[in-house]
Amino acid sequence: MSKYTHFIKLTPLEQFCFGGESFASKEEKVFYFQRSREFPQQTSLLGLLRYQLLLQNGMLEFRNGRETLRRQSNGKAGLLVGSRGFDPLPEYCPANFGVISQLSPVFITHKSHRHLLPFPGVKAWAEKNMQNHQPVFELSRQGKACLMGDVTLADARPLSLLHHYSPKLGFEHGFRDSDSGEFVCHKEVFVENMEPQIGIFKAHTLDHRRKAGSPEQEGFFKIQYQRLQPGYAFGLYVQLSDSASFSSQPMVMFGKERSPFQMEVQELKTDERTPFERPLPELKAGDYLWLASSARLNPQQLYAFCEAVLTEEESFRCMVSELSETCNYYGRPEKRSGMQQPNGKLLLSQRYNLMKRGSVLKLTSSLSEAQRKLLSDPAFQLIGYNHFLTVKPQ
Repeated sequence: MSKYTHFIKLTPLEQFCFGGESFASKEEKVFYFQRSREFPQQTSLLGLLRYQLLLQNGMLEFRNGRETLRRQSNGKAGLLVGSRGFDPLPEYCPANFGVISQLSPVFITHKSHRHLLPFPGVKAWAEKNMQNHQPVFELSRQGKACLMGDVTLADARPLSLLHHYSPKLGFEHGFRDSDSGEFVCHKEVFVENMEPQIGIFKAHTLDHRRKAGSPEQEGFFKIQYQRLQPGYAFGLYVQLSDSASFSSQPMVMFGKERSPFQMEVQELKTDERTPFERPLPELKAGDYLWLASSARLNPQQLYAFCEAVLTEEESFRCMVSELSETCNYYGRPEKRSGMQQPNGKLLLSQRYNLMKRGSVLKLTSSLSEAQRKLLSDPAFQLIGYNHFLTVKPQ
């Protein structure tokens, strides 16, 4: 491990909002109810780190009312954080982000749980001497490991379910400590049932209301924020190839609504390894892979060597920009057309479907070299996607 590997802890100082895909409604063509994701997108974390490196190394200034690069810093800034942000087009992968060598997946951290990652649990009826949740893995009476629940099978064969699983109750979205294997309920980490709050006026409706007196309720965005339980925070590791100035900050603004976070930076010891640096061991039929991050995968190729897949999908888009050319980072991005390049604009990339973090794969055979390459997309892995851990039935 590089001696410049840092552990970064982001503690929300209040409720927060992480943006996701906005879908259209039939009536207004835009859906104005926004629900925050639980985790920030890895490209957002990359943007935060690049900004902090530029800021802390004195390469930003205010000009014409906006924060921008110092005129004499263009060359140095490119060496520090790279000349452009993440771009999923093949010809720009893998990218060069200056001194930023690699990001780990973001995870939940706590004083008693260093690395908490999403993991599916089975809901069960509350009974005496039994908790109201069970891990997704258990041993059958014959001592054989089984994956419980409604799963996708490569050949659509039915999978027998163990007695703890009830289709009526389904699965619980919880967390698993990657070090101890302990299962933690979702409600212990996140405050649940947050009430939607009023966001901002829709400009065209505000003008219409002034003229025609339309109801105020029609002129608002509504946002459902997220909040962590006390003591919990977001964590990630970043590897830097140079000892650039990079330190803790009492407050950084982050997320869709620029929510305040405390950022703590701790440099790790040279012999300290993170869970995401360990290479996958030799795998055989019946072994389980657990997605520590969301992953870009080809489902048809994946199902060819999986007996069962317990998963969900999530959408992925990112802003495409150039460090020295993009003039306005605050305006509405333009949707990219084909291979279009930024050329001073802020572009919105194409939409991708990722296999969601917390998914579980049960293998039908040992992995070939080609199958290992399928799992490790180098471009996405560089910024914290396509990371897998092995997990054993409990």
